[in-house]
Amino acid sequence: QVGLFSGTCLIVGTIIGSGIFISPKAVLLYSGAVGPCLLIWAACGVLSILGALCYAELGTTITKSGGDYSYYLEAFHPIVAFLFSWTMVIVLKPSSLAIITLSFAEYVSSPFYPGCSPPIIITKFLAATAILLIVTVNSLSVRLASYVQNFFTTAKLLIIFVIVIAGVVMLAQGKTQNLSNAFEGASTSFGAIGLAFYNGFWAYDGWNQLNFITEELKNPHRNLPLAILIGISLVSVCYVLVNVAYFTVMTPSELLLSPAVAVTFGDRVFYPLSWIVPLFVAFSTFGAANGSCFTAGRLSYVSSREGHMVQILSFISLKHCTPSPAIIFNVSPASFSMFLCLLPCSSFIFVIKTYVFHLFHILQCSFRCLSVFTVRCLLSAFQGLLAICYIIPADIGTLINYFSFAQWGFYGMSALALIVLRFTRKDLHRPVKVPIVLAFLLALVSCYLVLAPIIDKPTIEYLYCSIFIFSGVILYYFFIYRKVKWAQRISRVITTYLQLLMEVVPPEET
Repeated sequence: QVGLFSGTCLIVGTIIGSGIFISPKAVLLYSGAVGPCLLIWAACGVLSILGALCYAELGTTITKSGGDYSYYLEAFHPIVAFLFSWTMVIVLKPSSLAIITLSFAEYVSSPFYPGCSPPIIITKFLAATAILLIVTVNSLSVRLASYVQNFFTTAKLLIIFVIVIAGVVMLAQGKTQNLSNAFEGASTSFGAIGLAFYNGFWAYDGWNQLNFITEELKNPHRNLPLAILIGISLVSVCYVLVNVAYFTVMTPSELLLSPAVAVTFGDRVFYPLSWIVPLFVAFSTFGAANGSCFTAGRLSYVSSREGHMVQILSFISLKHCTPSPAIIFNVSPASFSMFLCLLPCSSFIFVIKTYVFHLFHILQCSFRCLSVFTVRCLLSAFQGLLAICYIIPADIGTLINYFSFAQWGFYGMSALALIVLRFTRKDLHRPVKVPIVLAFLLALVSCYLVLAPIIDKPTIEYLYCSIFIFSGVILYYFFIYRKVKWAQRISRVITTYLQLLMEVVPPEET
């Protein structure tokens, strides 16, 4: 049972992660000047609020967990919902985890390499280690994961507050020279502005997460829209003030050259206690990654309940009353694929070969010989190998661009779902009803953010991403629509064995 305060904290804690500490460089780079940079940060906050209000109507009208997936089921053909769950589980979650842990690694290692960027091998190793640690924490105990999340949420709010206060002090001392001539050199490129918004919106991503737990909200008709308005407004103000604080001590050129913006800020403002900033920023990013793993199983659970994923993912643990198969299924492929993509190329090839060899060896063994660890490897094998094809580039900027390309496509589909439901399901009770112009605005912004970078600078990777998303149609046809018999037989055997091994049962129908 999540109340207004807890819901607001969930939104704030989910949004504030690595974005505000890694995106300022990219937003400034693509916008070209300080003025447009700050305007884009503010505009991202306003558009996030407007988009979240559309989600508030959807969430209070269709009071089911699962977020966008549940809305697509009501508004479109089930194949659209399947493509969303397919893309989210295989691509978006692993990509998000990669971005956050890479940011964590950069801030942990940067104090040890003053004046230069940390070696790539160090950041990759730290990112992979963080993923393994997060997976371990979430596997040991839900309560332990909750305590870890609460601690790191407090830490991230503290460092945001410290940076904002320091910025206000700098402004009071008259350090405003970097804010003069704020629009000199501003970019006018159609695609560059779109990429600037990509990186700004990445820092705001998470504003729709409360919709994934609508069934757990107290009085969702009241608390959902209120939590959205309070949470995103608070984050928006903090983000703009943090960026202003950065510019009080760094010129635009210095900010672009900084390997870690918040660390550079700390070195100039808090020396000799500058180590506090990267420490708490690392706490923030680690907490965001932990929160992503903590809530990762919800979508798999709901889509499995609707028959769009294997049945075992909708089962509940007898001991803990949690959807443990869905949690393992989401966390394991993300952690495994991130670990592979963060390795150097030669090590990556070696691990792939070793993994495939052991996978075939496992498949030849008797089911009775399988341990829990091996079962998790089997669950992650298919997803992990596919996810690697999409997220192999370990560059944060590249990952953000491709992540945003797919994510904003689905945001636009959700806006379209609201419009469709207004005309096809007029009978639905709508406790929250936003002006339909907001839905059209969200759809328009989504189209712009999807198409602008492709038109300005088309790359083959966007085509690969699109092909991957729509390849889910083939899976849907054979395994969901046609229900091929050999796949059902294999599924029944695996489901029975995993049910006994993991001590899980189907949920009661209500």
